[in-house]
Amino acid sequence: MIENVIQEIRTYLKNNSAHLTVEQKSRMYKILNSDNPNFVAYGNKHSDIEKFIRELNSKFLLNYDEASEIFKILIKSDVHDEKIAGIFLLNRFKKDFNKETVDMIQELIPSNFDTWAITDTTMIRVIGPFLGKKGNEELTKKTLAAW
Repeated sequence: MIENVIQEIRTYLKNNSAHLTVEQKSRMYKILNSDNPNFVAYGNKHSDIEKFIRELNSKFLLNYDEASEIFKILIKSDVHDEKIAGIFLLNRFKKDFNKETVDMIQELIPSNFDTWAITDTTMIRVIGPFLGKKGNEELTKKTLAAW
């Protein structure tokens, strides 16, 4: 099932990519400023990706473990939009986040977070709210000290 979900995400993102002029695409790449030589961005709006992920999750009735596996695959992609989709999918399971979620993301950051947009979206949507919850103070201190 995980492969079916990933394929559906990839197909949606590619089929719904923005029709940008050369100038618009150049500007987008400058703003995203990836250090990945194979970097690709389709230009999908984040709100459209998030809506699609919400619908996809309802269709497949995924659980946290499946979402985590899909996130781990998509965050390793060279395609910016796929990474964003993975972040949005994982974020749908924030009630299930735990120390392992933080460890997983910490492990993936060095080789897979190739733009500030990916880093910021992950920190603002995924890590920040979890670490900010009451009862996570010690984990927050340890995480921040390690990073």
